[in-house]
Amino acid sequence: MKLSQPLFLLLIIFSTQLSAQKNIVKWRPASLAWNSIDFSYERVLSEKTSFAVKAGALIPVDFTNDFNGYKSIFQSSNNMAGGYTMTSGAYGGFSVLPEFRYYTSKDAPNGFYVAPYLKFWRAGISTNVSNDTTHIASGIGGSINVLGGGVGIGYQWLIGDSFTVDWNFMGLGVDAYILNLNVSGVNALGTAGNIQSEFAGAKVTTTSNSASVTSPALFALGFKSNFSIGYMF
Repeated sequence: MKLSQPLFLLLIIFSTQLSAQKNIVKWRPASLAWNSIDFSYERVLSEKTSFAVKAGALIPVDFTNDFNGYKSIFQSSNNMAGGYTMTSGAYGGFSVLPEFRYYTSKDAPNGFYVAPYLKFWRAGISTNVSNDTTHIASGIGGSINVLGGGVGIGYQWLIGDSFTVDWNFMGLGVDAYILNLNVSGVNALGTAGNIQSEFAGAKVTTTSNSASVTSPALFALGFKSNFSIGYMF
């Protein structure tokens, strides 16, 4: 009995700590308008701070038929018989954005906050095309990668004991854009050379029948905004 009393007290303390922990899972409804799904998770660290991370994914889209349909319209209107047929084509992507939040009140995760953040965003495309005259197939793929960081400000409301509304209404920072292209097939080297000529300082890596081109980083102002609803537990 003497051993069980300290154990019982420890269980009470542990359960109290668990009940004081605050975790929020959120969803960004507007992401559906951009053909993506965005979720985020926030963990309260203290009465004024928290850590949050947002993850999003572009819903993969197959645009093979769309490309060939537009090509047919273009050729018929310009009396063109030759060209390329796309045998496959799709795009997708994902993003990850961690941030540290500082709430101005002592009631995290409720109220006005300032949030330094980091950003990684990637969108990729993959295609295979065939020359209508020679029937030689080649593949063209690429991705746009964005690395950035900045500071956001926003306000989060608690609704009852379980629901939240989070409006990260402004984020400003610096983003670096890097373009990667991969070409395979008979004309890979020539195509890669043409692409390289459009990007001064681009790096080209070649093999016998493929080539990849990586552009230098292009820096630009980065903006961020997010409105989400969440469930706290």
